[in-house]
Amino acid sequence: MKLLIVNPNSTHSMTDAIRNSIPKSILANKNIKLTFFTGPQDGICPPQISDEDSSYLSFKSCYPILTKATSDYYYGDYDGVLICCFSNHQLVSALQEKAIEEKFHKISVTGIFHCSIHYCLLQNKSFSIITSNKEWVDLLNKAVCDILTKNGSGEKFLPSIWKGTVSSEVQVLDLHDPKVFGKIVDRIQKVNVEKLKSKNVILGCAGFSGMEHKFASRITEVDQFIDSVGISLQMVISFCNFNMDYYCQDMISPRYD
Repeated sequence: MKLLIVNPNSTHSMTDAIRNSIPKSILANKNIKLTFFTGPQDGICPPQISDEDSSYLSFKSCYPILTKATSDYYYGDYDGVLICCFSNHQLVSALQEKAIEEKFHKISVTGIFHCSIHYCLLQNKSFSIITSNKEWVDLLNKAVCDILTKNGSGEKFLPSIWKGTVSSEVQVLDLHDPKVFGKIVDRIQKVNVEKLKSKNVILGCAGFSGMEHKFASRITEVDQFIDSVGISLQMVISFCNFNMDYYCQDMISPRYD
C-alpha cells in the first residue's frame, strides 16, 4: 500500500511534525509505504495556511505537481492521498474529481478535516475544535456546516453534538512552542470544556500533531483529544484496504435485484 501524505504549505518543519506523530505500528508495517510531500518554496506556496487567500495559493502551487504524471508525487501512483490541512482545502475535492475523471477508482483521497469530523459523528459525543489563529473560527464553522448539511443549507440542520470552533489565539507555526502550551490549555479548559461542554476535542491543525496526550494529561474532563492526522491516516488505510479487497477480486459478483 502506497500512501501520499501531503503538507500543502512550504514549511518542512510542519512535515517533520506530521511524520513524527505517526504511530510506530504504521511505520513498522512493511506493507505500508509512506511518502511525504511538502509544498514547494516557489514564492507562491505559503509557509502557513491561515485564511482563504493562503489556502488558494497553496492549492495553486501544489495541484500542478500532484497531477503531473512524471512527478515523484503524482497522485495517480498512490493507493491513498491524505491532505494534511485542517480545512475544506481545495486539493481534496479537486483530486477526488480528477480521480473520477481519470477512472482511478482504487485511489482514496481525503483530508484530515473531513475524516476528523466524521469520526466524531460516529462517536456520538459532543465535540468541538481547537484551532490556531482567530481567522479560522468562522471558516471552519462554515466548512462544518457545508459538509454536514446539504450545501451548507443552514445551522439549524447541524447535529446537536457539534459545539463549534475555538481559537487558541496562537499562530500555526507556534503551536509546538512550549512557551504557549499553558495558554492553549487554558483556552481549551475555559471555552471548549466549560463553556461548550465538549466531551471530545479535535486538534484542528496539523501543527498540533502528536500533542494529544500532553493535553489529555492536563485536562481530564475531555474523553478524547483527537489528533486529526492520526485518525485520518488510520481511516485512509482502512479505505485502501477495502478498495484492495474489492478491486483485487478475480470476478465481482453481479448484483441481484
